[in-house]
Amino acid sequence: MRNLLIISLTFISLVISSSCEKEKTDDTTVIRPLVEFTTVDIPTFNGMTQTKTIENSFFSATKMTDSSYSAEYEFKWVSESDDYAYFDIRIMENHDKAIAALTEMHNYYSNPFVAESIDEPAKVGDISYMKGREFIRDNLIIRIHTNDKFDNNITEIAKYIDSKILKSQSFTSISQVRPMINDFEIEKNPVLENSQTKLTIITTDPNDKDIIYQWRFVVNSGYGGIKKDDSDNYYYTSTWIDSEIDTVGLTLIAINEYGFCADSTIDIVTIKE
Repeated sequence: MRNLLIISLTFISLVISSSCEKEKTDDTTVIRPLVEFTTVDIPTFNGMTQTKTIENSFFSATKMTDSSYSAEYEFKWVSESDDYAYFDIRIMENHDKAIAALTEMHNYYSNPFVAESIDEPAKVGDISYMKGREFIRDNLIIRIHTNDKFDNNITEIAKYIDSKILKSQSFTSISQVRPMINDFEIEKNPVLENSQTKLTIITTDPNDKDIIYQWRFVVNSGYGGIKKDDSDNYYYTSTWIDSEIDTVGLTLIAINEYGFCADSTIDIVTIKE
């Protein structure tokens, strides 16, 4: 009887432990970085030529409604008969922001069919539209674009993409993958019109990934340009101004190889001599 009681208590304990572990796993945030895609990953594109890869393409950073930046990357295939297929991946900070960003895209393009085109249940990923032509997997937004030849293969293509994503590395906190801008300032401020002034930029990455920089000027203000010398020093080049003084907001966007962004803005005052 005592042994039976011990066995019963042990079984109950394992069930409770398993349930708690499942609940803990379900609550864990999953953050996935950008991964490389080749024709091997998507057999549907066999016979086509891949023209955009990690090596020869670049990130496009977009400002979201919450004023943060997210990066997008594109992979593309073409054929001699002018067939084409490409998909872009937007790397968001988390799942909720991915949903908000895709909703924002739908509102921007004013597509009246989007609401009715959600897949129930999802064909692929966590949420999908139009048989998987658009879908969200954790923090990633994937949008597939093809000519008519692939209309009947959209779900198949989406599942190949999702399969590669699910096998990729993942993290549980944005701090594990987002680069940091430790210092961003201009050497002298105010600056003279039509002059060149050095910028100080110090960035770090939690995974020692390479970081690229993109720049944005605040809308409705005067602006200049950014130059880099042979020693990798950056300079702000001011332009001529009409008034005695002008102010421009300059934003630095740091994007690492994983596709995550950090940004910092400084106000640069330009004056006449």
